Amino acid sequence: MDESLDHVGYSNLPARPMTFRNALVESVAAGCTMVMNPSARDLALETGDVSRIWWPDAWFYLLVSAFGTVLYDERASVEYRRHGANAVGSPSRWSPRWLRSGWRQLRDGRLDERLVDQALTLRDQFGERLPAAQRAILDAFLAPPGSPVRRMWRAVTCPVYRQRSVDGLFVRLLLLTRSARS
Repeated sequence: MDESLDHVGYSNLPARPMTFRNALVESVAAGCTMVMNPSARDLALETGDVSRIWWPDAWFYLLVSAFGTVLYDERASVEYRRHGANAVGSPSRWSPRWLRSGWRQLRDGRLDERLVDQALTLRDQFGERLPAAQRAILDAFLAPPGSPVRRMWRAVTCPVYRQRSVDGLFVRLLLLTRSARS
């Protein structure tokens, strides 16, 4: 909905499966649209230190996808109001404001830092309980940068993805330019 509560469109449906491999690098739902079963809620409540969780919506998606199944209901059930001054959820993904903000976050390393922070939180707080497949994906994502050849190899082979292929290129660029942190 816009500022006048007129309908402007629907959210894009996920183009690819909503899995742990996606949740490590992208949040696909607004928190106000999420519904959790008691097991998912209990798991979320086990989160201890939240200082490295930048986006609660993304954290819930990451946590639930690590230990369970995420379902996406295609029926619209929330009237989400957006306006030109939104801090998040800008009206157009390719608006000049969004592109400038995204480029700054990429250039300054903040986006990668925040994705890594949440991944490290998952590893530190739930790592021992993660299923082996998810642990392997998490380890690949958090692997030390290494040499330029190693970074290039990881950028190509890391099993994470975003819903849109063009956005996936940004993730590959993040992996390629990552500094030694994790």
